[in-house]
Amino acid sequence: TMLEAFDGFEERQPEQADQIGAVRTARAEAYLALGRPEQAIAQYEALVAENASATWLSACSFKLYSYYRDGI
Repeated sequence: TMLEAFDGFEERQPEQADQIGAVRTARAEAYLALGRPEQAIAQYEALVAENASATWLSACSFKLYSYYRDGI
């Protein structure tokens, strides 16, 4: 699965900050699709802790907002 493919990405590519943001955002979306919002929130919190770019913070937070807005 996509989640398995991204497993350990941060450790394999620590110098790829922008790609890590993309991976975390994609993971969050996958977790939401699987009905696992706690894990999606953890991805967002990791982005915040890593001081990720506004691009990925915005994208990930919008996915979380949409999930809860739609009452899924």
